[in-house]
Amino acid sequence: MKIKSSVFGSGSEKELFKTLESHWSKKFNIYPSLPFTSIIDIRDSELNQKQEEFLYKTSVDYTLCTKADKPLLSIDFDGLGHGFSKNGEYIQIIPTKDPYRKLKFDLKLDVTKKVLYPLFVISYDEKVPIGEDLHLTIVDGIIGEFLAWRHTHRLINERLKENEHRIAELSNHERQKYFQDLVIGAEVEAELTWDPISSKAAEYEGLGIRRGLWKGYSAEYLCDPELPEGDPFSDLDLLKRRAEAFKEVRRIGRKITVRTRMGEISETVWVRNCEGWGVSPGIIAENIAELIVFKRAVELERE
Repeated sequence: MKIKSSVFGSGSEKELFKTLESHWSKKFNIYPSLPFTSIIDIRDSELNQKQEEFLYKTSVDYTLCTKADKPLLSIDFDGLGHGFSKNGEYIQIIPTKDPYRKLKFDLKLDVTKKVLYPLFVISYDEKVPIGEDLHLTIVDGIIGEFLAWRHTHRLINERLKENEHRIAELSNHERQKYFQDLVIGAEVEAELTWDPISSKAAEYEGLGIRRGLWKGYSAEYLCDPELPEGDPFSDLDLLKRRAEAFKEVRRIGRKITVRTRMGEISETVWVRNCEGWGVSPGIIAENIAELIVFKRAVELERE
């Protein structure tokens, strides 16, 4: 027996914790390696004895809490299996010596899902900085999108309460349009407030607008594997086949192209399909691609 040299399982886990701490510690408390049962109370559960024994022994790599230490979300770093979670299921990429690895992760994900607590499994793909001089990662996008999703509902309810008398005077058509605008506005406000990638992209976009850089914009939506192509009007079964194929999509990408005074600038970004708890990998990929493109355009204009 000996004292461990670090509380972290690897250098990568320590590096990711330092990154998360630098971005989120002003508004939240971040803890490494918390026991699973210090986050989730499994008493009176329907778990069997072996499942309970495992959960009492296991821990969670990172947990984001309020300043009052209420858990908001947790993240497990899968350094061995290089896996990720998608809608509460663990997707293992590299085989390991542990034949029960997927079973263990799926149990943790299933228990947290039942009590409506977000747990994300990520690996090296999500911890790499998204670009030069951009000390942000896909993990920051995951946290930011979850927080934005969480606060969107609060913003909508606040606006509805503030304007309930005005809404009551609207016609059905006007009321429907008001609700649509309200939801879109709340989503944008929450994302710009809580997602550091989206906020940074908007900052560079604003610089470009003030300098008259932008001449056009286009976005291409990508999937890996690709979805079946065709015309849904002539192929009535296409939408069903696309929905089935989307279940097997491992990565979602965005290719963003902007036309500027200096010519076209484009960037393609892929994010693994870590969908769940209000997190859209497509939106994360789009925000990252926009940030890289807008930043590159502004810097080129300065040269």
